[in-house]
Amino acid sequence: MSGPDDGRTFARMLWVSMVVLVLEAAVTWVGNVVLAGPGEDRLGLLPAFRQPSLLTAWFLGLLLAVVFLVIPTVWLAEELERRFGGRADGWTPAVAALAATVPVLPRALTETAGPAAGAKAWLTGALVLTVAALAARRAGRIRALRVKAPAPTN
Repeated sequence: MSGPDDGRTFARMLWVSMVVLVLEAAVTWVGNVVLAGPGEDRLGLLPAFRQPSLLTAWFLGLLLAVVFLVIPTVWLAEELERRFGGRADGWTPAVAALAATVPVLPRALTETAGPAAGAKAWLTGALVLTVAALAARRAGRIRALRVKAPAPTN
């Protein structure tokens, strides 16, 4: 997943992908508030986050999603790049679309969810996972700005 010289670590990838997923959740929540029709709940799940136990469960769920979905997506895309050529950035959406079926499949198989709801959930999952995996992949590529002192000249 990372070479010794690119500066990417598992912890950095974990941190970046968690921040990206939180930002994506915030954008989704704002979109739901703005686009909510009359009579719909505009706040959604926001009141649930006032309780620390639910916030802890949400954080652990996010951590599990990163460890079991985002990081393996990055690894598999880079492995496909190594074996079949191309670029890992090109393989990432395909791997993310495949990985998005894991959390969406139980919802798609329920009797209450129709095919449109399953397709919408799968497409959303694939998009969210693609963005998080691409951001995590680049986590070590962006170097901090370091100013080196010029070498003394005599």
